[in-house]
Amino acid sequence: MKRLSIGGLLALVFIFTSCASLRTAPTPDHTAEEAQKLLARGVTMPDLFGQNDGPLWVTYQQLDVFRELAKIGFDAIRIPINLTRAQRMTTAPGAELSEAWLARLERVVRQARRAKLSVVIVARMDADISDPATQQQLIADWSQIAWHFRSADDRVYFELIENFDGEMNDAAWSRLAEEIRLAIRLSNPDRFLIVSAAQRYNPARLAHLDLPPDSKLLFAFSYNEPLSFTQQRAVPRGDDTWQGELWNGTEQETRRIEQDLDNATRWASEHNRKLFCSSFSATAEADPESRMRWDRLRCASLGKPRHRVELSGLRWAGRNLRPRVAHLATTPRQHTIGQITLPALELIHINLTLH
Repeated sequence: MKRLSIGGLLALVFIFTSCASLRTAPTPDHTAEEAQKLLARGVTMPDLFGQNDGPLWVTYQQLDVFRELAKIGFDAIRIPINLTRAQRMTTAPGAELSEAWLARLERVVRQARRAKLSVVIVARMDADISDPATQQQLIADWSQIAWHFRSADDRVYFELIENFDGEMNDAAWSRLAEEIRLAIRLSNPDRFLIVSAAQRYNPARLAHLDLPPDSKLLFAFSYNEPLSFTQQRAVPRGDDTWQGELWNGTEQETRRIEQDLDNATRWASEHNRKLFCSSFSATAEADPESRMRWDRLRCASLGKPRHRVELSGLRWAGRNLRPRVAHLATTPRQHTIGQITLPALELIHINLTLH
């Protein structure tokens, strides 16, 4: 089937968004800065929608996790949804997402909003995103999800896709991101979207994003350098040969992180963009003393005034916080949910995993 050109999609946006605006619940005209502040302290729940269905939602309800998170000062949850594994109407290629799966996602979003948490719905796909068929599936899925949530309030955000697989240069990713943006705008003309840089949220690629002006965009990056330390035994990026790699916090190592963050925040300031740090992490497989040094450095780096202004209080982000893994906190204040101990408010953006 012949793909619509960007020009054709823009024409469709002009025609349909006026109709969509009648269906969409009215929302305040928040600025990007205000929208960013609502995500200042967040928790990512990577396993909640990782499989077709599972018992995790029951566990979350039993522990009243969302209200507990809000009670100790978190502002947002981030829900990755694996579209490759999602339930669909049929097994045929290109089949729509099932209504039951969308309803389950809606229940989770509604429960989080009742706890007054902002919600980021972020797409994931196991397939190669550079494949045209995968791209078309992603666009179609976002069209369906966006339509389903067209009446959700303005504290529900859409993040286009997380750490996608496949080789895509900046131009190819910019074209795909624009097609997804246009598909969502048909039913959600005013919703804030979060778009990442290419090469797995590499902050160095932010400057190469080529998107038209849109005041309802936030820009995401993650920071995982040096990979040989932060990604030890991580899947799919980890390498067993990295096991035991240390991070000593030398002047050279520290300067590298500072320079990378400075470059990202400088780009944001020069282009009047607001950043969202989705991950600033090292795996639990890393040497404990090195992790302690890493934790202290990332808290200090993202706490500096020039970064705090751009990141709206985000100081750092972890990967997975698991009940059986000891977390090295930088503050004595802690809070426990079930078997999980959370350092209160010092964890500004973490990933929460229940087993």
